[in-house]
Amino acid sequence: MSEKKPTQTNKSSKFSYPSVLSFAKHIVTSDALMFEEKWEDIESNEFNFNIQNATRLLINDKTIRGTIAHVTATEKQQKDANIQTVDFCCLSHDKDTLVLKFTIKFLGDIATPSACDNNDFQCKLCENIKSYIEEFQLTELSRRYATNLANLRFLWRNRIGVEYLKVKIEILNKHENKNENIFTFEGHNFNLKQFDSTDQKLNKLSNLIATALASDDDFLLLRVTAFAKIGEGQDVYPSEEFIQDKENKKKGKKTKVLYSLDKQAAMHSQKIGNAVRTIDTWYSEDNNMPIAIEPYGSVTTIGKAFRSNNNDFYTIFKKFVSSKYSELADEEKHFIVAMLIRGGVFGESSKEA
Repeated sequence: MSEKKPTQTNKSSKFSYPSVLSFAKHIVTSDALMFEEKWEDIESNEFNFNIQNATRLLINDKTIRGTIAHVTATEKQQKDANIQTVDFCCLSHDKDTLVLKFTIKFLGDIATPSACDNNDFQCKLCENIKSYIEEFQLTELSRRYATNLANLRFLWRNRIGVEYLKVKIEILNKHENKNENIFTFEGHNFNLKQFDSTDQKLNKLSNLIATALASDDDFLLLRVTAFAKIGEGQDVYPSEEFIQDKENKKKGKKTKVLYSLDKQAAMHSQKIGNAVRTIDTWYSEDNNMPIAIEPYGSVTTIGKAFRSNNNDFYTIFKKFVSSKYSELADEEKHFIVAMLIRGGVFGESSKEA
């Protein structure tokens, strides 16, 4: 077999960085469906949500006349009306509670790449991931994932201004004891900026997630049902579709399109997944909020990359696979393994090299 010329040699180890390297995601979420109910009915039924009898939350549209609010060049434009057709979603005037339902799966075998064209690199990577699992048992990462389910971070804007927050989490692939396969949490009891809760139920859920992720071929499947009392007739915020064709906006087409499944309001699986992996507080010592696990710590809503100063994934990852693994801080190890659980294509082309 002819030898391949390495694309790039890592100075801190004998391995060349692979041109083909990818990991499948190990946290797999479904889209989330939205329903509407009355809080008193749900509470009196002990939060046993029956989807067969639930009221689906639908997407509607309306045409509105607003004003021009962005920076303009002429006085005439400032006086013009801004007429647009938009999607909207809100609760009925006899319902006060948003119900959101989705499933999430945690998969094991996190040490094995989906593809890697450098066997030596892969062997060392797998060895160090297993060393990490032996050292930390994945408890730190799993506790953070579990916290983001318990605090209902995945509701995003729908979590703001809510009187009551509750989530019910059911284990679907474990049937030894049905009563022990259901967890309920009060969302307001968990801080969105910290992951230091000592709640016993949260610890148990965290351990189940850790066991699945640390396994060779096991998995944990959860059904998550969230309840948020937001008020009768109040606005609800499904995912919004991205409109690429700006010309269509000028032809009377909708300027705001909300995501729906068979006309039922819904949230993208990507948005749910982003909330669950919003666990990175290791990007800076003076951090004031967790951010989603991303290679460069990118937060597009504020146009900033928090990991752009030699603390990005690729810089730390090459040390993680090298002999410098033991020199890494615990926080750096947590970040790398969380990135591999996130999944992605991490190979390096010859042009990049």
